[in-house]
Amino acid sequence: MTLNKASLRDLPMDVIQFEIFPYLDGISSLHANDIFRGDLDYRCPNKIPKDVILKHQMFIAIKMLKDILDNAYRLSSTPYRYTIKPIGVIKLLKSLLSGNYDIIAEYNYNFHQMLINKVNEFINPYSHQYTKVSKGWKKGIMMLAQRLHSKIPNYKRQIDAEPISYYGKNTN
Repeated sequence: MTLNKASLRDLPMDVIQFEIFPYLDGISSLHANDIFRGDLDYRCPNKIPKDVILKHQMFIAIKMLKDILDNAYRLSSTPYRYTIKPIGVIKLLKSLLSGNYDIIAEYNYNFHQMLINKVNEFINPYSHQYTKVSKGWKKGIMMLAQRLHSKIPNYKRQIDAEPISYYGKNTN
């Protein structure tokens, strides 16, 4: 007696996974996979929308970038004034050049504009960012900033997406 495809599709997925598949040989499991392949939409009705995936990736990237950013700046003796730590800024620029955070610059307009402004500040040798930085550190930061500046126009922003907050609401 053979089973038709319709009767197999009516079985719950856990029965198929734990009661049938472990007893199939390699060729039979390939045939069984072919049977269920066309039934994927039926088995997975709740697909995650692409915009939710994008927002989640942005949320994770922003959390990681905030840690790097906190190490790049330190509070100076003047209230509400931050000064740069050269080694922290170099790590920040290198991580931005690595491509791991391109999703934020590509899909978030505010971050994209802020990144352009900050990179332009670091390219300028007379910037207020360099008040307490030696010439060697300044040269290294400027070189990395110029490399990042040449990379920024390559971002082709398709939408302006805000990241998801930890609680599931937008961060607006």
